[in-house]
Amino acid sequence: MRVYVGAPYGAAGRVKDVHGLLRSIGCEPTSHWAEFATSEVEILKDSSARQHRAQWHINQDCLDSSEAMLVLSEPTGGAELFAEVGRALCIGRPVLWTGPRRILSCYAPGMVVLQSVSDALDRLAGAAKVPRESRRDVLLAGFQGRGHILCPRCGHDDVRSTAFSGDGSLAWKCHRCDAMFPRTTPKTDSAS
Repeated sequence: MRVYVGAPYGAAGRVKDVHGLLRSIGCEPTSHWAEFATSEVEILKDSSARQHRAQWHINQDCLDSSEAMLVLSEPTGGAELFAEVGRALCIGRPVLWTGPRRILSCYAPGMVVLQSVSDALDRLAGAAKVPRESRRDVLLAGFQGRGHILCPRCGHDDVRSTAFSGDGSLAWKCHRCDAMFPRTTPKTDSAS
């Protein structure tokens, strides 16, 4: 199972340690940015715009190729991390959030807020043991059905706001069965 680890740039050493733990449970870390971090602070002025664009594309490719994202939040920092979390959610990757900092996205569908990295590793180890098509459900188990929009076709609650391709109006899209339906008729579960 491929896992992208997101953290503030200054935590690259900690991310490398987590890479070792991920490998020990049969997961493949894809957050190559940490392997090449050269300082405690990301210094963008020392590189060209072309180099920044290339690094951004590498990070996006690493995230896109992953099945899940593990976040190591810190009390401060992490601006790029927040952008990566948004991307992970938009492309349907479960995000396992650890650490002291909480942001509004921690309460979005597809997010799992855990007490520790150890808890996240336990969840990832369980997901790595099941067939690929079931991993998302294992990662999000216990964090579904909390007032989210339910798909009228399959009943799944991984439904996100999107735009109809034809007229551009807002719609809901199920990320399990790809059904799209108007936002004017949302169906919510009873736990809201």
